Amino acid sequence: MGAPGVHRSALGALLLAVVAGGLFFQDLGRYPLWDPDEARHAEVAREMATGQGLRRFISPTLGLQPYREKPPGYYWLLTASYALRGPSDGAARAVNATAALALVMAVYLWALPRVGLRGAFTVGLVAATCGGWFGLARYANLDMVFTLFVSAGVLAGLAWLERSPPRRPPVLTYAAAGLATLVKGPLGFVLIGAPLVAAVVLRRERLALRELGLVRGTLIVVAIIAPFVVAAAVLDPDYLTAFAATNAKRFSAHAPHAAPFYYYAMWLPVLAMPWTLLALPAVREAAGNPRGRVLLAWAVVVPALMTLARGKLATYVLPALPPIALVIGPYLARVSRHGATVEDDIWLRGGGWCATALVAAAGIGVAVARWWYAIPAIGIMVIVRRERRLDHRVAVVAPPSSPASAAARDAGRDGHALPGDDPMGRTCRQRGAQ
Repeated sequence: MGAPGVHRSALGALLLAVVAGGLFFQDLGRYPLWDPDEARHAEVAREMATGQGLRRFISPTLGLQPYREKPPGYYWLLTASYALRGPSDGAARAVNATAALALVMAVYLWALPRVGLRGAFTVGLVAATCGGWFGLARYANLDMVFTLFVSAGVLAGLAWLERSPPRRPPVLTYAAAGLATLVKGPLGFVLIGAPLVAAVVLRRERLALRELGLVRGTLIVVAIIAPFVVAAAVLDPDYLTAFAATNAKRFSAHAPHAAPFYYYAMWLPVLAMPWTLLALPAVREAAGNPRGRVLLAWAVVVPALMTLARGKLATYVLPALPPIALVIGPYLARVSRHGATVEDDIWLRGGGWCATALVAAAGIGVAVARWWYAIPAIGIMVIVRRERRLDHRVAVVAPPSSPASAAARDAGRDGHALPGDDPMGRTCRQRGAQ
């Protein structure tokens, strides 16, 4: 399908950015840090922002003690956000909101020449309104930024595979892999490389080594991660060893967040809600064409790989949502224009009624919650217009009288308090240590 006109494409991008940006950025700092995980990341970045010397950027701390569980890339971004906006709950979440918006635009731009303006715009809307995508856009942790780099690497690689040989090396994919590594370690290489290997197999591509540009790609990755690795080896010799031990522990019998092998089979449909209810006919259609099979393989490979570790969290499979949006969006766009088959129509009507009931229940919940928390008018409008923001108000808004907010108010610690109305500094230090 040919690319639509530049002006219409730009207008679609602008409209999508306004809608998604409004969903992701509105009232980011109105509610306190939600749980120990969010508080921990916000506090690590705050200590980095207020520390002295080069070491603070290489060896993060939590409670002024070395924090070696993650690379520092995500905390660099949070520190930059604090520098621009001042340390606050909203500044801590702004990085993820920005990453979520950038990823929405990335899937839109990738889909535009392949499924047209209507399909690409629907892809962006589906992505922005997935429960998992929306919730993590408004939550301070590593997974949304990591998903941005992983997805950018896969999308760049898929676009590269569609070119006619001989191809120039996929430098954007290598760069994305390096950036993902700075956020969450070598897992970035795995979650970029595995879907692309699956795509090569499904497309029956015969790639020349010269096309892959392994030497150039290695140099790009080394240029991105080597400064940190070298500095860490010099300034904190235990950092790399401790980081490797932390990741190895996720595969052991004593892994944190241990969960059964079917964990992601339960959680991925939840993260994709409400679109899970309409996914079956879209999946069936995608399975019938080469590009759709590649996207389905991407969506399956991510949870399959993450299942290998005993330690599991629902947010770890966030990189599976972009291909899901790229499968469901074009199908819904086509159905809205040309109609559905009788079989699909039955499924879509049933899923639609279920989604309506879900949104109605969410609306009732929001109405009740307003007695304790002043939900802004735009939030009510979003609910009324069935944008299924059901989970996000439950997941990211803590009423002032709720146990979460009470814990945030009570969790105080001397020193390192942050300015602003929310007790962020005290909350970070107590809850982040949990």
